[in-house]
Amino acid sequence: FDDINLGNIYNNLGISYYNQNNYEKVIKYYELALPIYKKHYELALPINIGDIYNNLGISYKNQKNNEKAIQYLELALPIFKKHFEQDNINIGHIYNNLGTSYYNQNNNEKAIQYDELALPIFKKYFEPEDINIGHIYYNLGFSYYNQKNNEKAIQYLELSLPILKKHKQTQTHNINYV
Repeated sequence: FDDINLGNIYNNLGISYYNQNNYEKVIKYYELALPIYKKHYELALPINIGDIYNNLGISYKNQKNNEKAIQYLELALPIFKKHFEQDNINIGHIYNNLGTSYYNQNNNEKAIQYDELALPIFKKYFEPEDINIGHIYYNLGFSYYNQKNNEKAIQYLELSLPILKKHKQTQTHNINYV
C-alpha cells in the first residue's frame, strides 16, 4: 500500500463528506490528501490538487472562514485556468465563491470584481432565470449598495428580485430589506 493510494482514499473521503455537506470532515480529509498529492505530484493530476484547493475553499466559505476560503480558492484558480478554457463553468464558480467570500469580508470592490467575472460565464451556461444568476445579481446589488452606488445597486437588485422570487429565495436573501 503506497502513499498515493492513501491520498486517493483521503480524497474520496473528502468528496463523500463534501456531498453530505460535512465541511469539518471535508477539511480534515482534504488536508490529509493534499501533502501526499503534492509529494507525488507526477502521479496526482494537477487538476486533482486544484479540486482539493477549490473544495477546501468552498468548505471554509460555508463555515464562514472567509480568509481561509479566499486562500484556497486563489490557489485553485490558476490551476483551473491552466487546465480549462477561461469561460469554463468551474472557473465561474471559483470567481463566484471568491466574490461571496470577499463580500462576507466587506471587501465590496473585490466582491464586485469577481462577481463581474463570474456573471458572463454563468450566463453562458445557465438559463437567464437560473438561481445562480439571481445570486450573482443579488451579491452585486448589495456590494454596490455598500459602496453607496445606488444606481448600480438598484439595477442589480431589480434583476435579482424576480429570479429569487421564482425560486422562493426571498427569505434567505433579505429581499424585504431592499
